[in-house]
Amino acid sequence: MKILFLIVCLLLTTALSACRKDNHLNASIQMDNRNQQEIKLIIGTTTFNLTLENNHTSNAFVSQLPLTIEMNDLNENEKYGNLSENLPTNPSRVNTIHKGDVMLFGSNTLVIFYKSFNTSYDYTLIGKITHPYDLEKVFGKGKVRVKFIQ
Repeated sequence: MKILFLIVCLLLTTALSACRKDNHLNASIQMDNRNQQEIKLIIGTTTFNLTLENNHTSNAFVSQLPLTIEMNDLNENEKYGNLSENLPTNPSRVNTIHKGDVMLFGSNTLVIFYKSFNTSYDYTLIGKITHPYDLEKVFGKGKVRVKFIQ
């Protein structure tokens, strides 16, 4: 009976410890979310909010604002344009692109994705468009001029 009691106590202690770690992790995530910066992305007369990642690439990108970029279409799922200056990078294999992702390919190619799909390419995440629902419609076909402002 004592052994069973000790096993139950050990299991409860382990479970409570895990809960405290999860709560600490959740508090850290919430704090990080409060520290995220938003900028505006303007296409024609439509404005989108872009929530930036907290990284060196996003910080360097913001230092170039206000910025207007002519962007070309590629594969009917993304718009891309070259920046005049290289940005610091930390590329990783993202596996899945999500509609509204804004990423850096290489050190100076800005990419905005308007469709979700799987990929084997490496990108550095700059941020995510908060509500990208009409993004494909607003982008239209071919070239587009995109403005970024704080």
